[in-house]
Amino acid sequence: MTTNGPSRRYHLRALVGQGAFGEVYLAELDSGAGFRRKVALKMLSADVAKMREASRRIRDEARILGRLSHRHIVAVSDLVKLGDRWAVVMDYVPGADVEQVVDVLHRANAPFPSSAALEVGAAIASALDAVFKATDDDGRLLNVLHRDIKPSNVRISPDGEVKVLDFGVARVDMEEREAKTRAQGWIGTERYMSPERILLEGDTAAGDVYATAASVVEMLLLRPLGRTPVLEDRHHAFVDEALAEARPRLVGPPEVIEEALAWLQAGLAARPADRPAAGDLADALSRLARRLEDEPLQPFARRFMPIVVESLGAAPKPVTGILVEDSEAREGNEGGTPPLETGTDRTLLEFADGAPPVRRWWVPALGLGAVVAILAIVVVGLWTFTPGPGSEPPVPTLASIPAPVVAEPVPEPAPAPLELTPTAVAAASVAEAPPSSAPRPRPAPAVAPTPAPAVASGPPVERALVSLKDASSLVVTCGTVVANGTASVRLRNAPSGTCNVQASYLGNDYTARIALDRPREFHCTVSGGALACP
Repeated sequence: MTTNGPSRRYHLRALVGQGAFGEVYLAELDSGAGFRRKVALKMLSADVAKMREASRRIRDEARILGRLSHRHIVAVSDLVKLGDRWAVVMDYVPGADVEQVVDVLHRANAPFPSSAALEVGAAIASALDAVFKATDDDGRLLNVLHRDIKPSNVRISPDGEVKVLDFGVARVDMEEREAKTRAQGWIGTERYMSPERILLEGDTAAGDVYATAASVVEMLLLRPLGRTPVLEDRHHAFVDEALAEARPRLVGPPEVIEEALAWLQAGLAARPADRPAAGDLADALSRLARRLEDEPLQPFARRFMPIVVESLGAAPKPVTGILVEDSEAREGNEGGTPPLETGTDRTLLEFADGAPPVRRWWVPALGLGAVVAILAIVVVGLWTFTPGPGSEPPVPTLASIPAPVVAEPVPEPAPAPLELTPTAVAAASVAEAPPSSAPRPRPAPAVAPTPAPAVASGPPVERALVSLKDASSLVVTCGTVVANGTASVRLRNAPSGTCNVQASYLGNDYTARIALDRPREFHCTVSGGALACP
């Protein structure tokens, strides 16, 4: 006879990240046997949890990461069912992602130390090397590909630890996998995709190596490398131009600088066969980082990560609540991993808008007779005060965890160079909500009609950015200029005026219009079935 152990309880402490698909919470795991430790809970949002494919993907991500063990890959310890929502239990990694670090440095007009940038690149490549070589229990290669390496999926801790995150769209040869890998269409983020991935000519480990090199270049330039023009001769010129811009950002002996640029150029090669293996790239970048004469990663992180967190307002937002594991869902499963079937909802949320959970200490103190008496009184009361026809009592619902309120972004002119202190950087920051804290959009089953042609024929605007987090397709049309991408699109010298925005998001199509009159950023959201780009 199988006997369930005590249900594990997760005491929520803070909301540390939020996106279209769910939230990440800092929690304290209580095993029920006196063991407690801090963990990160990656949970599907209530709306997305109803989508079968999303549930399959988060379970797949947990299974993939459960088979990977490397110091630069976030460790996953369990996959649990909390009510009707799946959650991945991971090690909690404080700090910020590389994209946020680049953003703060750019606004402060301060460089990303070249030694530190190469160390981060070496850590990513080292993690990928382990991923590519991972095997199953029988020693067969799993052929794991991350497919979405980018700065926002790489986290740096205040002590200089580097962790690769988010294997949600990874490809893997694994029998336990539930979600079907798409055979057609882009997977990943366009500006970090290699030419062959954009052209759908192959999906190999070399594509992740390309994204790693592109991420290192972004750290040096403090801007994305951008989408490759794909054609080989144009791609070569595109890479050469970016590396020429990066050369003065490297600090060290000339021969070391040239060798570092040569390895980055090889990583960005147009042909997959010309790119180095991930392990070779990791060794080279690590060796060259030590020979550069710039600030290493660890002291840089200790000095600068607190500034990043404060200036972006990315500090965890306190929440209160308790989530209880569905113990029936893990009955008969070794290691506490729940089966795929849905178990009984045993989630308990004791939420009081920041107040500590109410402890009902007096219930166990009541004797059985007193409990029976109280129940009898309640039953009689309900019978006596049954509402008449036409009036129905409200249906009780399980309390949900509210998302933080985020102010609308207010664009400001780019700041002048300033001293790197938390106060100075925060004062110069553009007042915009970071992608991780944007309000969670709700999907709506609506298909947007094709918009009428936009009127954009004024003087060209040097640059602009249109973004929609987690969009699978984004097309911006300004007069005769058409730019497309996935989660974001950069416009260069587009005519001013009214532009059309077309987006595919969570399987639905949306349209909106923007007024392009100056260099600025449009951070779009989907709410109430409509696309808004303020």
